Amino acid sequence: MNKSTATPTESSTSVTWMPSRISLGVAAFAVGLAAIGTQLDVGSFGLSHYFFMTQDRYALVVVAGLLVVLPRFAPRMRTGAARLLELVGRKSALLSLLSITVLVAAAGTYLVFGATAISYDEVQADFDARVFASGRLAYPVAEAWRPFVDALGPMFFLPVPNGVAWISAYWPGNAALRALFDLTIGMVWCGPFLLAVALTSTYSVARKIWPDRPDAAVIAVLLLGTSSQVLVTAMTPYAMTAHLAVNMLWLRLFLQDRPLAHAGALLLGVLGVGLHQVVFHPLFVAPFVLMLLAQFRFRLAAFYIVGYGIVSAAWIIYPEWLAWSIASGTDLADPLRSMIARWTDGNAQGRLGHSDGPALAVLNVARLVAWLNPALVMLFVVGIPVAVTRGALPRALLASTLLTGMVAMAILPYQGHGWGYRYVHGGLGTMALVAAIGWVALTDRDGVRTWAPIPIAASLASVLVLLPLNAIHAAHFVAPIREALEVVQKAPTAAVVIDDSHVPFAADLIRNKPDLSNVPKTFLLHALDSKAIAELCRRGPVSVFDDAAARRTGMIGVAERPVKTPKRIELDASCRPAGL
Repeated sequence: MNKSTATPTESSTSVTWMPSRISLGVAAFAVGLAAIGTQLDVGSFGLSHYFFMTQDRYALVVVAGLLVVLPRFAPRMRTGAARLLELVGRKSALLSLLSITVLVAAAGTYLVFGATAISYDEVQADFDARVFASGRLAYPVAEAWRPFVDALGPMFFLPVPNGVAWISAYWPGNAALRALFDLTIGMVWCGPFLLAVALTSTYSVARKIWPDRPDAAVIAVLLLGTSSQVLVTAMTPYAMTAHLAVNMLWLRLFLQDRPLAHAGALLLGVLGVGLHQVVFHPLFVAPFVLMLLAQFRFRLAAFYIVGYGIVSAAWIIYPEWLAWSIASGTDLADPLRSMIARWTDGNAQGRLGHSDGPALAVLNVARLVAWLNPALVMLFVVGIPVAVTRGALPRALLASTLLTGMVAMAILPYQGHGWGYRYVHGGLGTMALVAAIGWVALTDRDGVRTWAPIPIAASLASVLVLLPLNAIHAAHFVAPIREALEVVQKAPTAAVVIDDSHVPFAADLIRNKPDLSNVPKTFLLHALDSKAIAELCRRGPVSVFDDAAARRTGMIGVAERPVKTPKRIELDASCRPAGL
């Protein structure tokens, strides 16, 4: 390697205590999060607190313990860690580690999640993927089932007049990627493949920034790829791995700073804006466009501003255009107004201005720290002041990371389900680059041997301790949901009504195929009116998944008192509803 691998000089031997001081500060922060989170009352947003109490506070203690212990062993590991870091930097070793990472993510899809979508966000991603794989933008609903469409698909569906077709209200990019894999090597490989794109792009960006410091690129990829949030999220249908991959690939194209590369970046931005929610990718891009303005590169900045303005406007209109085109004759202005109203109503309770907002922000930060490589958090903290003073690009990297997190906290602090804080997932690549900035600053002064033990040991601990711990937590949470789904799918009737009166997340059990060929079909009770219930009963016997069934499977949140106004299916000879 270069001069930074040299042994520190005598005048710098005092800095060998620096790893201990910095890691102790981050450890204290983790312990503080654990202590504060235990005392919080987050009202109606109990899932965030449940995750904290059953998962994150234990992981935070492990993170703190690792940060306290690792520096004490660091002096004994200097030579070996520096050599290992150099070894990992070889292309063959990096390729092997990348392959292992992809295989771990693919295996975890089955071992942790049983290849099962858990939250309705994930259900919708796979639902849309199957629609797109059929060659359609929305799947037509048979006339016989249109009166039940709100119960068959109770959440996140695009409102289509008269229920003539259905598709989710999410933007289609992530589902389209999953459809592509479904038609080729299998949907299970989509997340792992996108993770590989994210990691290779991060490496390439780091090599572009530090052409003479290959160790910095290795550190960025190592810290990112060994974080539980990155690995476990790649095991799920969530769009967040796609955001991470697209963002880092976009940054690589942007940094090439050639006309064709900038054109490719904007073209990739079409996918990025339309992956899942319009806001995330432009937030990532904005600081880099501002950097162009600060550099007086007005023509290129205008190219991106106008380009992203057109792309964002087109994607904002897309869902309502689709609904309007399906139900021809509808005034386009009405769906646009309904879109704004739905976004406002759907997010109002989760905003930071809500009384639970600050508490949720604490829990989200705690969940983020608990699911990242401890050295990533530590070196990111080190890198913040360095990035501020080292030039336009480091500042843009830092701003991109922080802007994503700040806006997510402001508009959607309540994420519901998720492994780590998924709304900042697209910014984890730049977070790793800021951590690499901290690494370069420290090792330029003190030498790689002084610091190499910290990221190497933390990465090993992250993979061997934190990842199994977090994966076990995830699997433990998922197991009752999978059992409940199995109970529903084995029902002896052609229709199962999910009663969510006492079970907050029972609606996640609604699983119907786009063509409604599945038996049994599942219906949400609270989306059925008395007329629909009567008609459903007229068609044959019905099974009911209620709070008793939820308790038997161990689903969380089952309440003794109803969380919604109780509804019951009338008992009559034609219906004969039976509990599962």
